[in-house]
Amino acid sequence: MIAYAAVRRAVTDVDSTTAATHWEWYDACTEANVEHLDALQTLTESFEHVAFAPADEATGSTEAKQAVELARQIIGAESS
Repeated sequence: MIAYAAVRRAVTDVDSTTAATHWEWYDACTEANVEHLDALQTLTESFEHVAFAPADEATGSTEAKQAVELARQIIGAESS
């Protein structure tokens, strides 16, 4: 969830409200031609899984590491 939040703060060229859902924000990123949309989609799916899965479905460390790597990739593109 932290990786997703970091990306959402870092991507500033998207016309979207802070109240937009995760998929509404993804759609706004698509419209804004944000780089690395595949990575952003995967990160959004991971966020959704963590945020809305039943509490007994633990997210594995592999998924968490992937989310962090995707966030670094997206944020790195935004910083360039």
